[in-house]
Amino acid sequence: MTEQPTDWRKWYFHFGLELQKNGNQLIGTCPWCSKDDHYYIGASNGIGTCQRAATDLCTGNTNHYSFIQKLHQVSLEETTEQAYQQLSDNRNIKSSTFTHFKLAQSVLNDNWLIPSYNQKKKVVNLYQCLEINKTNKNTDEPEIGYDIRCSPYPLYHTLYGVETVKKKHTCIYLVEGLWDRMIWTEVFAHLKRSGNNLVRMGQPNWKSELLTENCIVAVPGSNVFKDQWFQFFKGKDLVIISDNDNAGEQMTKRVVEKLMSSNQQPKGISGMVWDGIECNDIRDMIQF
Repeated sequence: MTEQPTDWRKWYFHFGLELQKNGNQLIGTCPWCSKDDHYYIGASNGIGTCQRAATDLCTGNTNHYSFIQKLHQVSLEETTEQAYQQLSDNRNIKSSTFTHFKLAQSVLNDNWLIPSYNQKKKVVNLYQCLEINKTNKNTDEPEIGYDIRCSPYPLYHTLYGVETVKKKHTCIYLVEGLWDRMIWTEVFAHLKRSGNNLVRMGQPNWKSELLTENCIVAVPGSNVFKDQWFQFFKGKDLVIISDNDNAGEQMTKRVVEKLMSSNQQPKGISGMVWDGIECNDIRDMIQF
């Protein structure tokens, strides 16, 4: 099926950049030097350039990949400790984990940006977290939540954490959702082996023995699993931890069926059994 041409005005607006059309150009404020009406983007190809070229980021042409990479870089430099702590309080994930995963609060619209990388460790997608009002399932009280959205075409969903997959890994944990990968990695970073036991450490070690021997990746949602991801699980022990709901159960069944019918099967597959556990997902289960 042929993809429809990208509406680049809408595409950039998704990231908070407002543009006005002028002939075959889209014109707006430069996101890098903040000069009004100096950022020009081709309406047909999405390639932008700053007419002022006042900074290194302004110099040269920027396509959609380099745009998200620059946006992430600038936003990362501007994100405050207070912002990380506020997100930590909401998500029940340590702020040090967010800095490790290089989350950033966008300088264009204040949404949280979660970078996703390819195997060469280049940012190829920026998931955005939009703050929403919701109701707590357990208390019926209002609370603040976050709705994670993938960048629009021509960017695609990615296997979150694929850049960490190594040939030496014998076991891969596949979890549902970006937050769950963060907190599961956080748990591994705070544990070390002591004889036959695991001992909790006060400070995270992102190169701990557990994280060296194992790998943690995440599907962006219960309905997202691509055939090209099979290769990363071939010959490895796969542990699937989906959410404790019907969608999560169906995700596990679907992933197992797909993998077992492929020619790139894991060495073994196991998963989380939620029977009797009153939790929605890993974050609910872990009070670390």
